[in-house]
Amino acid sequence: MIRNRSVALLAACVFVTLLAACSSDSSSNGDKAAFCKTNSEISAGLSSITSADQAVAAFKTVQDKFDALVKNAPSEVKSDTQLLVDAARKAISTNDASAFQTDAKLQAAGTKVDTFCGQSSGSSSSAASSASSASGGDKAAFCAANGEINAQVNAATSADQLVTAFKAVQGKFDAYIQDAPTEVKGDAQLLVGAARTSISTNDPSPFFSDTSLQAASAKVDTFCGQSSSSSSSSSSSSSSG
Repeated sequence: MIRNRSVALLAACVFVTLLAACSSDSSSNGDKAAFCKTNSEISAGLSSITSADQAVAAFKTVQDKFDALVKNAPSEVKSDTQLLVDAARKAISTNDASAFQTDAKLQAAGTKVDTFCGQSSGSSSSAASSASSASGGDKAAFCAANGEINAQVNAATSADQLVTAFKAVQGKFDAYIQDAPTEVKGDAQLLVGAARTSISTNDPSPFFSDTSLQAASAKVDTFCGQSSSSSSSSSSSSSSG
């Protein structure tokens, strides 16, 4: 999760990689589904960082979610999550986020969380993804992938079929995020994170009930010039099913 290659990686390095698929585990051992959902919301706030100053500012906008993230973290990654949150809070207080580039312990914690949540270091947290965010992405490629994903998702007529559809297109998720222009980068990450969670938990119900997913879907629809009935955003597609 934490890389040591450039400040531009901070958006992907801190919490974005927790977007990976999560399974439900609500007990004294934390709540994995809630943990990953909160993390998806945090990642959306960190998605467009291109400098250390922006990293600090982004941490400030999402710091109100840190307590819930730590509270819901399962025991397997509790200490790692606490370490990352403490470092983010320190970055805020000192106005210095450089530790996320240089601290080996943060990098190790990030790798452990990556593995726990089922996301490899070469996925949406990669340098390529961050560079894409900085350069504005590739709208044509993004919307083309959007259409390909939509072709599968729109065919779903039940919750089970929706999960199956997500599984069929999950190989496109990383490119989808990598190519997302900055205007919809956070929305794309939020939708992909929720789709991965749906795959892991076998429960796509948030796509029917979560207004933040519906808003992200509508924004992507508009950006790509698609109507809500034909959008590749899974929220629109699942809602129509």
